[in-house]
Amino acid sequence: MSTSLTGGTATAGSDVRFDVGSADLQHLESTGGNMRLQAQRQFSAGTLATPAGLVDLVAGSIEVGAADAATTLDMQVTGGPLRIQHGYSGGNLTLTAAEGSLAEIHFGTPADPDAVDGLSTAHLASGGDILVRTDGDLYGGNAEAVGQVTLIGRNLRLGRVQSLQGDVFMQAAQDIYGLRVEAHGDVGIIAGGDLDMPDVRFGGTYSLKAGKDLVVGIAGDLAVEGTAEAGRDLTFNIGGDVDLRGIKAGRKGMLN
Repeated sequence: MSTSLTGGTATAGSDVRFDVGSADLQHLESTGGNMRLQAQRQFSAGTLATPAGLVDLVAGSIEVGAADAATTLDMQVTGGPLRIQHGYSGGNLTLTAAEGSLAEIHFGTPADPDAVDGLSTAHLASGGDILVRTDGDLYGGNAEAVGQVTLIGRNLRLGRVQSLQGDVFMQAAQDIYGLRVEAHGDVGIIAGGDLDMPDVRFGGTYSLKAGKDLVVGIAGDLAVEGTAEAGRDLTFNIGGDVDLRGIKAGRKGMLN
């Protein structure tokens, strides 16, 4: 489709579906159904809302201020960047880029270790799982899910990443920069480069915290200004230099 869709506010009582060349909207809402949207090129919207259903959006590139879905929220870009300021879902929340696109994904506001409320707002919040995956760079603020949180990219630069009842897994082909990573269950972090977690001015004493096991494997340097804590086992496999304030493990801790 080559049609361009431009508009202000649109509200429907049932499902909303369209397949267009591009779209630029202020507010789109389905009060009683689902939202399934496709755009070959750019999709822009101030807000998307489905108080009773899901949001499923596929576009060449995406820029959305806020998206709120009662069930699942799924956004995929096929070539350009994906930018969302706030995303909420009662079920799973997924942001992905097509393999080979090297598309950047941005959510929330950039991580700032000196911000007074830098860790407070959940820019991505899910009642289920969160998956954010790209082979390009991933930039974010804070992501919080009841279930598992999985973040995968070339470089990761993030604020607070937290699972309230599940696990957190983060993987970068190159470097990871983050303010805090915390999970009720396990935390797993893999990077082909460095892991850098600076001192957070208003963030407490720990940088990494797992209710169960904490496993970190990186090929480069480790610089973690807060403590690393695990309810069970804590394992670090580091290829470069190590700068770590302290560790606390309920059973055993290993640093290789």
